Amino acid sequence: MSIRAVEKVDKSPIQRLSFVGQLYLLLAMAALPVFVIFMLSVWWNESYSLEKMLGRYGHSLVGGFAESARLGVQLEDTRLVRDAVAGVRAMDDVLQLDIYDAAGRRMVAMKGGSPPVSLASLRQADGNKSLNTTLGQEERFIAVVRGSGKDIAGYVVMDLSRHRVRMALDGALIVAFAVCLLLFLVFWMLIWHGFRRLSQPLFEMDAAVAGVTNGDLSVSINEHVSEPFGRMARGFNRMVRTLGQNQEENSRKTRELAESERHFRELFLHMPVAMYVADMQGKLRECNPAMADMCGYADYQQMMASLEYDARLYADADERRAWMDEVLQKGRIAGRETQLLSSDGGALHCLMHARLVRGQSKEPVAVEVMLQDVTELRLLEQSLVQAQKMEAVGQLAGGVAHDFNNLLTMIQGHAEMLDEQIAQDSESGHHVEQITRAADRATALTANLLGFARKGEMRRETVVLHNILQEVTSLLSETGSRRVRIRLQGDESCKVIGDPGQLHQVFMNLGINALHAMPEGGDLTFALQHHGAHVCVRVSDTGVGMDADVLQHVFEPFFTTRDTGEGTGLGLSMVHGIVERQGGEIRVESTAGKGTVFELLLPVAQAVAEQKAVVQVNEISSEKTTAENTSGTILLVDDEPDLLDVAEQFLARAGLQTIKAASGEAALEYLGNMGDSLPDMVLLDMNMPGIGGVETLRRIRKSYPDMLVVIQSGYSETTLSLDASDLYYDGYVAKPYRRKSLCAEVLRVLSLNRRGEG
Repeated sequence: MSIRAVEKVDKSPIQRLSFVGQLYLLLAMAALPVFVIFMLSVWWNESYSLEKMLGRYGHSLVGGFAESARLGVQLEDTRLVRDAVAGVRAMDDVLQLDIYDAAGRRMVAMKGGSPPVSLASLRQADGNKSLNTTLGQEERFIAVVRGSGKDIAGYVVMDLSRHRVRMALDGALIVAFAVCLLLFLVFWMLIWHGFRRLSQPLFEMDAAVAGVTNGDLSVSINEHVSEPFGRMARGFNRMVRTLGQNQEENSRKTRELAESERHFRELFLHMPVAMYVADMQGKLRECNPAMADMCGYADYQQMMASLEYDARLYADADERRAWMDEVLQKGRIAGRETQLLSSDGGALHCLMHARLVRGQSKEPVAVEVMLQDVTELRLLEQSLVQAQKMEAVGQLAGGVAHDFNNLLTMIQGHAEMLDEQIAQDSESGHHVEQITRAADRATALTANLLGFARKGEMRRETVVLHNILQEVTSLLSETGSRRVRIRLQGDESCKVIGDPGQLHQVFMNLGINALHAMPEGGDLTFALQHHGAHVCVRVSDTGVGMDADVLQHVFEPFFTTRDTGEGTGLGLSMVHGIVERQGGEIRVESTAGKGTVFELLLPVAQAVAEQKAVVQVNEISSEKTTAENTSGTILLVDDEPDLLDVAEQFLARAGLQTIKAASGEAALEYLGNMGDSLPDMVLLDMNMPGIGGVETLRRIRKSYPDMLVVIQSGYSETTLSLDASDLYYDGYVAKPYRRKSLCAEVLRVLSLNRRGEG
């Protein structure tokens, strides 16, 4: 107690301050010299700047007065001099202004009454433009007035007040003092706040250390403070927690280990992904129910008892050894595709993920394997690839069919005109007839291509399937082999929504294929039955059937098993396209030597009132046109020059005048340059390079809303939206066309318009 008392008495006031207080005092003492130096620096800079400014101002002003008074001084005209410097009276800063001649006599004294300046003082400014001298609270400036020969004509003496300079300097010092004081206060507050934040963790740590010393291990320090106190707090808390946990560490680890084992066991057993564990010799150690279910076993105990070794799971034992070697080298493998065997010997396509399990001494002890059944996924991938292939070929077929339609239009057009010219020559007429017949066959082939590409014309109406099938079976019975028995059975009331012409084509194709598959005779059956929201049509035969390889490609375009020249390979691909376009589905089952069954599911027609027409077809009028209808001017728009020539000749024979445009841009330019003499109609091709037929039609409707437009296309009329007001058209001509159909449609639209005008 005595020592402490002595220490307490001997401590100085500074020593009695806390550590933080001592830091405050030290920083204050360090900041005070900075404050003083800053004040002195501001005072010196401001004083120097104001003196320089005053000097420049005085020199400039006295020089100006010298120049103003120069003429009066030279002429020794006192009145003229006084008038030249009269403006000085309005300058408060100028205390006195005197004008002297070259001899030093004062000619004019403006403001003030100071004694004259001696000639010696005046001559001090002889070598300078001006001279200034500080006189207490005044600043005197002397400037030389020179004559035309650069001789001294006189002097100007000006006394300028320093009062404003002193006021500006005092103001600057006051502002500098205020700024310094404010900065000092801000600095002090920041230091106080910072040290307060820094000292708080120290006080908390001091109290916590005292608590730990007294045996309280539940204390903790706030860790959310700045570094390094945060690290110290976290380290202290970790130390306290470690001390508190040491007594029960063994029991806690035991409980955690038991809980982890139970959790892993439940996860392993209830995980929906197939998993198993095998030792390094391949013997099964664990197997979860998902694994047994995937492989077709009743439970995982049965699977482990039946297999014993995992090598029996794999279809290829060499592959199992290969991935096992890879696991030993890399420690794990992921996403490896493999093939397993189910309990009944079936193949399972799986994705395998395997991990090597090591013991405490890091030696391999087991392999954990996770398997994902992707059998269905692989089947879906094959279906997707097939669908993409069909889509790609369909796009190609559509493009080829369009160009082919243009060629057929030219072939048929020239053949028709040639036929009219050589009608009397029977032998040449026969050749023309053969050309026309070949073009008709090519037209049918093009229609099949468009049907496959899903760009052909399609109607949707109520169709009684039994009636169509009766026509098909009747035709097949008359044209097919007598050794084939053709039967039609099932519900006669089955109705579907579809295109009757295309459905007729579908069943004819299936029937003809069946007849070809039964060269020695057999049975061909068409069966109808309701199947929920669809009608099921089964077309079955007892022919040669198809093997798996042929069955895989059966709907591909241009795929055929017939000899060259006996088939195009488009029949079944066209059937597939038509059925899907009408909202249906087609399936096929076949075995080599046992026949084939095609099953078609078509949407049921509920009621006629529920049908919605999606295609509007402009029927070609067969009525004869009158003489008033056989005149007019037609703007022909097509990117094929030969087609323009054919259409021009066809329409010329009908008494119509034509203007040709090889593109949509050219057609719009023609119309823009025609003024009021517009053509009576535009015959517009829909598939052209550049802006294209659709955009051309849209611009025509925008600029010429009353213009008659007949569109022509190798595709269906349904390729153009019928609901868009800016794409309205008055008629439609399908490519390839003949003269009669083209002229009839053009004249029909012209006559309808004239009847409307009448």
